[in-house]
Amino acid sequence: MHQPPLHQPSPGPGAGQLIWLVAGTGDGPPLAAALLARGWWVRVSVVSPEALRAYAPHPRLQLQAGPLAGEAAGLCG
Repeated sequence: MHQPPLHQPSPGPGAGQLIWLVAGTGDGPPLAAALLARGWWVRVSVVSPEALRAYAPHPRLQLQAGPLAGEAAGLCG
């Protein structure tokens, strides 16, 4: 049976789509894992670099740490 290459998203409701998850270390990792298992590409934003350690590496997972607004983020409003 032919299988798609690992870098392609699996078929399903979120296949090939990106969702931006703003979450903490408690609820975020299981939610990200569930979305990834369903074929979504997931971008996770957390407050600190230390919080990134709660997320398991995955080829469709993008991680970023830091503020989303204000002077530190370079955004106003």
